[in-house]
Amino acid sequence: MRQFNLITDKIAANKKSHFRLFFGLLLVLSMVMMFLYSPIEGGHDFYYHMRRMNALTDSLRNGTYPIYLDYGGMNGYGYLSKIFYCDFLLLPFGYIGIFTDAVFAYKCLIFTVTMLCGILTYHTVKVICKSSFAAAVASLTYTFAIYRLIDVFQRAALGESISFTFIPIAFLGIYYLLRGDYRKWYVLAIGFSLLVFTHVIATFLMFLTMVIILAVNAKKLIRNPKIFFCMGLAGVATLIVTAYYIYPFLEQAGSSTFYFRTRTNDGLFYGSAMPIGDIMGGMLSAFPSPDKPYLPRMGLLLTLVILLRVFLLKKLPRLTHVDIGVLIGLLFILSVSFRFPWHVFPFNQLTFIQFPWRFYEFSTYFFAVAGGYYLLLLIKTDRGKILALAVIAGYTLILLITDSKNFKINAAATGMSEQTGMANNYNMGGLEYFPAKVPSLEYVVERGDSIKTIYEDTRVTNFERNEGITSFDVEILHPEKPELPIFYYKGYEAELNGKVIPLEESDNGLIRIPVGQSGSVKVYYKGTIVQKVSWYITNVSIFALCIYIFVRKKKKRS
Repeated sequence: MRQFNLITDKIAANKKSHFRLFFGLLLVLSMVMMFLYSPIEGGHDFYYHMRRMNALTDSLRNGTYPIYLDYGGMNGYGYLSKIFYCDFLLLPFGYIGIFTDAVFAYKCLIFTVTMLCGILTYHTVKVICKSSFAAAVASLTYTFAIYRLIDVFQRAALGESISFTFIPIAFLGIYYLLRGDYRKWYVLAIGFSLLVFTHVIATFLMFLTMVIILAVNAKKLIRNPKIFFCMGLAGVATLIVTAYYIYPFLEQAGSSTFYFRTRTNDGLFYGSAMPIGDIMGGMLSAFPSPDKPYLPRMGLLLTLVILLRVFLLKKLPRLTHVDIGVLIGLLFILSVSFRFPWHVFPFNQLTFIQFPWRFYEFSTYFFAVAGGYYLLLLIKTDRGKILALAVIAGYTLILLITDSKNFKINAAATGMSEQTGMANNYNMGGLEYFPAKVPSLEYVVERGDSIKTIYEDTRVTNFERNEGITSFDVEILHPEKPELPIFYYKGYEAELNGKVIPLEESDNGLIRIPVGQSGSVKVYYKGTIVQKVSWYITNVSIFALCIYIFVRKKKKRS
């Protein structure tokens, strides 16, 4: 016991050791997590994201990046998921995939974003709560929260999983502006830019959460209108930095219509609302149950740490702010209930987020921050704080062991496979980015890999696909419009006898080429000017923002 006291006293006296202790716990738990969940194949959307990673790796290897699509998607019909599902933050791991494989690159991605999630949350909470202990507690409980583990492994919802990492930066940016530190407006821009590059739905929910926080702080906003100016500046910067994703997406969405716009999410959304019993059970369950591995839940640990509030009687300004976060988190949890008035305007306009329980991501953050701060106020001794961290780390370890077993059982039961077919939508996810004119997945499968012509006397020969280039020879007696087995997306180009010819979208959402003479046809995805220019805008703006931050900090030091 005496030795333990000496160690705790030494750690408490050396402030540099605080982060080292936290980092050690984070590193060990992250490594244990990757080991326990290995092999990670089997999550609901895993093979969909493997297709994305493979397409990215191939484009980097072939030198076609940033203009590419998944040429092999849907049996060669091609799938332009990169325009709708940004790949910018996947780039470093795409390069890793060149020298290894897509699965290893995916594992590196999960490990990296987990470590970053812990570190960025630690930094954010330390700035807000002025305590390394509160930061460590919040970081560990947030990074290894049950809902995040479900996202990362059971659902393999890569976009939402990564968004956990950058939500703390966005909250830190809001904190700086409300505190009056207007020179750090760029933190908010960085947070939202990273979220845009990661997951559009999480970005929208972050914006909605920010609006709620601003509404709560309305009096401060009225007294300090400069906050609005700084937020506007951050918004403009975000629109410029994220040009690589935003403007090609808007261009593509404006050129045609896709399933995600014509197929309503109402049934999916209302059907995924949860009974109060499941919500409460999810708040009181210490570990996920094997019979409901996908059930979103907060978990007992986060519930217990916010219940510590009843033991705090002091009135502190920071405590009030933390309490407001808890109340917002509780509101978000209640909104997951099917009794919430989702059918009423304006709530019925939010069905595009697909599942009401996406709000759990933000409840998890608010509860984790509150838990860290409440424990800070309640535990007075350094030994008690280290013991509390040890208990949280031990609980997290047991949680990882339990949930990883459930994951493996569920992965084996569902039979998720790299082999494509109707049962898994050919690993095309929810088909959200199919052109709306495509009658159905069944139609594409039945149509097969063939070229359809108007006239029976038209001859099509030497049809082949080679690394994204579709070519064939055509002999016609009348002006013809061959329909190719390729989904129509803006950016395709066609050549007849070496000369560029126009192409169009057929009534079935496929590429159709008006041909006025016999000859050799070649079709390939060239991309658009917007796609090419936006890539350079993003890179230049990121460089400019980095220079601005560097100059600002240099002036501050001097």
